[in-house]
Amino acid sequence: MFRFPRAMLSAIILALVPPIQALAVEKPPAGAAAPSVQPGEMVAKAWALTLAEAAELAAEVLRYRVADHQHDQVRQVVRFTHVTPEGAFMLGLVEPRLLRASFGRQGGVTFHVEMLGAGGAGEAARDVLAAELDAALQQEAARRHVPVVSVIWPEVLSDRAEIVEAERTVPRRADVFEKFIRRRPPDPVEGVWRRHDGQMLVGIYRNLEAPGRIYHAMVLEAPKNGAWRAGEIKFEMELLEEDLASGPLFRDDRARADIVWRVERENLVALNGPEGAVRYVRLGPRIDFDREPLHNGTGWVATAEGHVVTNFHVIKDAAEIRVGFREGPWRPARVIIADERMDLAVLEVENPDILGPPLPLAAGPAYPDGAEVTVLGYPLARRLGEKMKVTTGVVNGQNGDKGDPTRLQHSAATQPGSSGGPVVDRHGNVVAVSVSHLKGGDVEQVNFAIKIGYLRLLLEGFGITPLHAAETPARAPDVIAADLRGSVLPVWTTRDD
Repeated sequence: MFRFPRAMLSAIILALVPPIQALAVEKPPAGAAAPSVQPGEMVAKAWALTLAEAAELAAEVLRYRVADHQHDQVRQVVRFTHVTPEGAFMLGLVEPRLLRASFGRQGGVTFHVEMLGAGGAGEAARDVLAAELDAALQQEAARRHVPVVSVIWPEVLSDRAEIVEAERTVPRRADVFEKFIRRRPPDPVEGVWRRHDGQMLVGIYRNLEAPGRIYHAMVLEAPKNGAWRAGEIKFEMELLEEDLASGPLFRDDRARADIVWRVERENLVALNGPEGAVRYVRLGPRIDFDREPLHNGTGWVATAEGHVVTNFHVIKDAAEIRVGFREGPWRPARVIIADERMDLAVLEVENPDILGPPLPLAAGPAYPDGAEVTVLGYPLARRLGEKMKVTTGVVNGQNGDKGDPTRLQHSAATQPGSSGGPVVDRHGNVVAVSVSHLKGGDVEQVNFAIKIGYLRLLLEGFGITPLHAAETPARAPDVIAADLRGSVLPVWTTRDD
């Protein structure tokens, strides 16, 4: 049976469609109808945006119209929560959808607003909110003068596939890309990876500007005359735990599939997906996985000038120190005071805009036995995540291990990574600095902290004036944690040992 060649068939169809000029990009006229697509439509309107640009636009629109929103920069959707004046709440999302012509590459994006649920709000209220948000999205796109594209015989790409290229600042050659990665903070996921069949080489790098641990896998090498070119993004993933990630992978036909990955030392293994058992093997740069590339402790703001207190052993032999969150932002820091005998250190942070207000130091030289304490910190942050942990207990004694008079003993649980964190009283005043704990055998909840008087003497000896305790009402531990959260931060170090 005779078949028209695809190019000839496309030309015939376009010749039969009178408004051929509709394929041109237009500027949206004032009051223009919102770009949309209806079933069976021959010509539809779409905004000339990428999915990422459309999701950013949606996040900006929702910022001032709903109670809370979250921009998923991997899946490029924006989820939101809205509370009505009557106290009812609604959940929903804005999902940009790709629209492509059935023939050719003409296309754009439309917005889909979906209400996922509600509490105390009727269906009519949900429909009204969806319509208001849809109108606001169209108005914002028009305000930005986003061009409108007419798409002939439109097809909504439910798999949301599109060709995405890496930033031009990211090198496309494998050898240059590896040097590029070596200049960045050590990261066990970043590097050059080869697919198990040898048919593709990708460079995985982290988006340091985006919140969360989001990585892009950029094609470095692929078969000539194949579906992929250097610089295109093969897959993206968000690290959920140290050994688990998920995100979209794009097949050779650009169809999208959501993949769950197991992250191993030298292997990246897809646990699901349409392409079967996909595995990538790390080629470089070389990382010594027998030692942690990143170590963490805890620090807290002690002065209005932004000095951060931690333990000496947290920053000992550090080649690099950063304060803040790997999910962003974090800032380089340097040691300005180090007291190895007392195990105290004071850091100065570059551009300390991420720091909260200083914590007040308790007035007394010691804190009595039996008094309640709350410990704030980031224990085992690489495994347990970068959410501040809160433990409570009481003061058990006025001496540390082997009778050390500079320490007090308490029962609030601590773990590696808690070191340097503040131990506070019921008023949020710092009474001690977490430093160590006993472990092994039948020992339980034996934790030590440096008495605050010794820190005060250290600071004042170097001409630094800490914030003194003020009269404030007693608060519950969860309230204290919420109040002090911005002033207690993880401290990260890399070492050359």
